[in-house]
Order: sequence, then structure tokens, then C-alpha cells
Amino acid sequence: MVGNGNSDQRFVILDGATPADTDGLFPGMEVVTTQMSLDRVTWESPNAVVFGPSRAAAVSPELVGQLLANGSAVVVKGQPAPQGPWAWEPITGGSQVSVPIAGPSRFVSPDIYDAYNLQPVGRTVALRKQVVLLGCLATLAIGAAALLPPKRAQARWAVLLTTGIATIGLIVWAWQSEDVIRTRLKIVVIGKDVAQVDAWTFERSPGPTHVTEDPRDIGYPVLHATAHERLAGLDVQPESLNYIVDRRLPMALLKRTVEPTVAPPASIAAVPFELRRVTGLYQSPQVRVLGVTNDPTADESVITLWFQRD
Repeated sequence: MVGNGNSDQRFVILDGATPADTDGLFPGMEVVTTQMSLDRVTWESPNAVVFGPSRAAAVSPELVGQLLANGSAVVVKGQPAPQGPWAWEPITGGSQVSVPIAGPSRFVSPDIYDAYNLQPVGRTVALRKQVVLLGCLATLAIGAAALLPPKRAQARWAVLLTTGIATIGLIVWAWQSEDVIRTRLKIVVIGKDVAQVDAWTFERSPGPTHVTEDPRDIGYPVLHATAHERLAGLDVQPESLNYIVDRRLPMALLKRTVEPTVAPPASIAAVPFELRRVTGLYQSPQVRVLGVTNDPTADESVITLWFQRD
């Protein structure tokens, strides 16, 4: 849960509702409310969102799923509960639903950086292949120049000089081009009715590299405490996400969804040592680890950690 660091307070967004609609929602807690038309999900998710009768029609299954994935309880007053795979509970004057969330749940959380072992990085294989290819082209050009007749010395030197300048320019261009190394990790927490699915993308680069992402594809960034101060002021999803990564300033991107529950895979392996610190962020007395699978795709292999909520 996000929104207020005080353990005795709960932050609630009211969309077409009144503070009286929060009565009984968090017994014994101080409830802090704010009025907001929730057209899109905030990154700094509240403890609950209460929709009044006039806004109940806007509560789509997709919006409910996004709110639940961000750790917010959803309350609908004065109207029937929206359709979807959610276990709605009747309350006075309406319905509510919530899903327990495992793992990092804050917009700013260094835990995932501490747990994920970000080793020093070098250049990607693709970039190294480019450099090798340029070297081969330069070698062929030099060989062709050497085969020119001696009387054409000026032409030979012109070929060598042009080839040298072009090769150096291409190498510099390739070395300075975007070279972001992305590592992907999938977390699945299986519950009784729904499964929590966390798709993590960790980005690194050998040198300062500007990155632009579409937030709709990645969900939201989970920031280190002060490493990305220029992003920390964002509380709602922008049209585009712009930042810089390098070897000392990685970025963790999270796309969290809640889906109809699934069965664990039939074949599953023990969690390797290097992933045990990540596993520790999701384990609790109610959540136990099942194991790991490696899912090859057309372009890459994605490691999936499986958990069971008891």
C-alpha cells in the first residue's frame, strides 16, 4: 500500500463520493481523503478508491484490475458491482473488492535494486558484432587498395584515406548509439481467485544513455530512493517516460496485473542462489515460493518465479 507513511493513516481517493462513504472502510484508522476524477491510475496508489453512484458507470473491469494490481481496494456505492473475475463483497450501500499484493508496492523502493544483482556491464553482443563487421570491411578496403597497380598510388591512398575516415566515423557512431541492456524477470503469485503477475524489466547501460518508454507498455517505474529525482514528482502516468540510465544508475520497470488464477506448471525447478534475494521480497507467512521456470521465446528467454498464496 502507498500513499501515507503513517501506519495509522489510510489515504483514500473519492470519485463522486463523500467522506461519509468511507465509514467502516478502515476501522480504527485515520482516513485521509481527496476528491479526484480517476481517469487514469496513479503511480502513487491510494489505499482505496471510492466511486459514488454518479461515477459507478465509469468503473470498468480494466480500471478495477489496474487499481487492484496497484494495491488499492475498490469501493462502488449505490450501484451493482461491475462485472469481472473479482470477488466483490457486499457492504452498506455498495460493494468492495481488494486483492493482497506481494512484493514491492511503492513507486520509490530501493529494495528491488538491492535484491536484483546488477553486475557491471559491458557492450552488448549486437554492438560488438557491428564493430567486428566494420573491421572486416576496413580490411577488405585496404586489401583492394593494395591490389591497385603501383602507378595508381594516388588512387590507392585516396581509397585508404576514405575508408579510414568512414570506418572511424561508423565506429564512433556505433559506440555512442543507444546500448541499453535489458533483463526481464516474471513473478507469478497464485491465489484462490486471482493471480498477481509482475513483469519486471531491468535496464542498464555502460554509459549515460537516454531512454524513452511508452508507460502503457511497461506500467510504471519503481525508483531508487534519490537516483531518479526528476521522475519522483510524477504521480500519474505521463504520455511518455524519459530518463537516463548508465552502469551506476539502472532503472527497474514494473508492469503488475491481476488475472484469473492459474495452475502452477507441472515441471518446475528450484530457485537458483542468485534469485533468492528477489524471492525474499515476495515471501511471507502467507506466500511461499514454488520454484522457477525458464520460458524461451522467439527473441529471448524469460525467467519466471512461481509463488503460492495460502
